[in-house]
Amino acid sequence: MQTGAAFNRPLFLKRISALLAIALTVGLVSFVTQRTEAHAAAASFNKTSIVEAKDFASAAWHDPWDFSNPSDLRQDGGSTGNIANVSMKSSVLSYTAGRSSWISLLWGGYPGSIRMGRDGALVSNQINATTFSRIHLHLYSPRQMPAAINYFTQDGYKGMGGVAFLLRPGWNDYDLALKNNMPGLAAYTGRIQGLRLSTSASPAANIRVDFVRVYEPTTAQTVRFSSPTGQLTHLFWSSTSASPTTHTATSGEVAVASVSAGSTAGAPLVNLGGFPPGTRFYAVQTSNHAVVGPALKITPRPNVIIDSPTAAGCGDWATSALGHPWKFTSRGQLAGLGNATGVNFNGGVLTATNGGPTRNDPWVSLPTGKGINGAVWNRLTIVEGYDGPFNLSGSPGGGTMARLHWSLAGHAGLSQTNDLVTYAGKRTITLNLGMPASQLTEPESAIRYPFASAAPVTSFRWDPNEDPGARRWHLYSVTLGRDCATTSGFFVKWHDTGFTPGAKATLSVSLNGRSYNIGTVAEKAGLNGIVVRNNAVPKGAYRVTVTAQNSGASAATSADSPLVITR
Repeated sequence: MQTGAAFNRPLFLKRISALLAIALTVGLVSFVTQRTEAHAAAASFNKTSIVEAKDFASAAWHDPWDFSNPSDLRQDGGSTGNIANVSMKSSVLSYTAGRSSWISLLWGGYPGSIRMGRDGALVSNQINATTFSRIHLHLYSPRQMPAAINYFTQDGYKGMGGVAFLLRPGWNDYDLALKNNMPGLAAYTGRIQGLRLSTSASPAANIRVDFVRVYEPTTAQTVRFSSPTGQLTHLFWSSTSASPTTHTATSGEVAVASVSAGSTAGAPLVNLGGFPPGTRFYAVQTSNHAVVGPALKITPRPNVIIDSPTAAGCGDWATSALGHPWKFTSRGQLAGLGNATGVNFNGGVLTATNGGPTRNDPWVSLPTGKGINGAVWNRLTIVEGYDGPFNLSGSPGGGTMARLHWSLAGHAGLSQTNDLVTYAGKRTITLNLGMPASQLTEPESAIRYPFASAAPVTSFRWDPNEDPGARRWHLYSVTLGRDCATTSGFFVKWHDTGFTPGAKATLSVSLNGRSYNIGTVAEKAGLNGIVVRNNAVPKGAYRVTVTAQNSGASAATSADSPLVITR
């Protein structure tokens, strides 16, 4: 097995820790807001609602950084540093931060591996610095401490820049321009491949994060509020229906100068684009008796998720060719199993421990029947996992990276993928095996040929890890799909997590720069769909796009794989 690419990775971590220690000691800036106790609201806004600003995580993955699911933060080594006791409960991320610690909101991925999932080295996952030029965080710190938003303009921890600022005690909002203020470091420009929240706590401190939004500031999210009574007024917010008067995990005060005496012309303008949909705002005065509201609310943008076609494609080769999916119920369902001990089949899951004679090379070979047409069946989905922590070292307890091997008729030896970094826990890996061999295969291997070709795939093998120790691992399922195709009609399906009544959605397909409008429907909550008929467009492999429009904004989403129209 080729493992050299993994052994040097700890050097990257040492280098970035040193950079972080420097970054957190220079260029500190701070935002100061008033924490005035408030009791009544009589001020007014010039709008009753605004539409949320375009948010990077929502646009890229349809999943904002609200820490409501594990995908919002990769907790493994490299993507985090010097933190402990990580948890996500009630949509709040909590962790213990030490000296020179960080969490990666956008993790670039490990150099020398195939980039998958949300790795920032993939162009589709990179932040457009021109569009997304501000960041808003709502977080808790037990005391004042230095912090920074660090970003990387290149792969492999290169091109680091940052915005240094000061954390204040308690729950606070921080709305920062993404503009480097650290001497000698890179400007925030181009395509951003990594983004971190860095802190330096000595002694260690518990940090809690409610939400983070990297957003596009526009005038559409700007509002004016005024105090016709002339009383001192502050701008508070809440993500619940209760009017806020304090700073909590679900409420706070907007960092804007308070309104004093009376005329609308003299009242401040404030951009609220850094807040998520559903947030309510209240102009709260510092006297009188009651808080009245809500006075202003952020309504959602459309957020379309295409359910079919997806990156996993359609169908399953094993079901088509063998009459059933690849099964993990007994050794008899496999084509082979090697360097494994303690083998167990339970509930359709294969579990084993690395064994001899080559402990760092366990493998599972799957039946290929008369051969797999890799030019057609190349959309791989594997559900796998292992016990113990993530570790890429070459020592026992390390080697948490996998590979896929295959052979083609007429070729000697096995071709293999480049490293597939496998993070801790049960994970789903989706990979397009139709990539050219130069992108798909291990560059240090002497044998490199593609998976997708005219020659049939005659063997298909999964290597779950390269740990020289007794690593326990699990294989739940393996599916090999194909690009979705139709000779009559295909039902494109989607749902809109930002759905609002009255929204409409348009389905279009495009090929070679030409777009075809398939139809427009009134959107509904839950599943939506339109059938693409083969007689509506010429044959070809089409890009599918769904564009939703509500009363305030439109947003388009394209499918992760093509739709092939045939005759």
